[in-house]
Amino acid sequence: MEIKSTECVYRGMGGKRCWLAMQQSTFIDDKGKEHGYFFVTRGDKVVPAEEKKPDAVVIIAFSENCDAMLLTKEYRLPIGRYEIGSAAGLIDAKDYEGTNSVAEAAIKAAIREVHEETGLDFTPVEVSPDNMYCSAGMTDESVCMVIGKVSGKISKEFLEEHEDITAEFADRERILELMSDSKMAFSKHVWPFMWMVKTFGFPELVP
Repeated sequence: MEIKSTECVYRGMGGKRCWLAMQQSTFIDDKGKEHGYFFVTRGDKVVPAEEKKPDAVVIIAFSENCDAMLLTKEYRLPIGRYEIGSAAGLIDAKDYEGTNSVAEAAIKAAIREVHEETGLDFTPVEVSPDNMYCSAGMTDESVCMVIGKVSGKISKEFLEEHEDITAEFADRERILELMSDSKMAFSKHVWPFMWMVKTFGFPELVP
């Protein structure tokens, strides 16, 4: 397949910042036929694959004794309901300052986001590959996942004004309860880890 052209056809602006954009690509398939395709980007530019860095960090965190998983219940405007997920957020340019890799920047963002959304302190144990793509059929958005442990007391003190997030430590019984609710909405990043706990129990995280 050959990409013939890509053009930004809509920008979603917030102040002076473009938060997302609709892109229209024209490509030629292996039979020489031309097609059009729409997709969404964070920001208004399409970053070449070889230069792509993750847009956000997703944190999978467990209690210090690894007997509970940190879950969040957050109202998500695009789906018009609450979603069971985990702490997450954009990786900002400032996260790369003083770092030597995407992994280091992702860890800085993870520590910040966990504290802002839950009030807890985060200790990283494992970092995923740089770009884990969220929904490659409609967006080039990617995330870096950081797995680790949290300590401290859950608090809403550091939430941003627009955020509606409630955090909890979920033991296996609570995870089973949530998974049995057919009306519950789950993050695609978090559900597999909940299934892991349901099937195999909590992991032993060793720094």
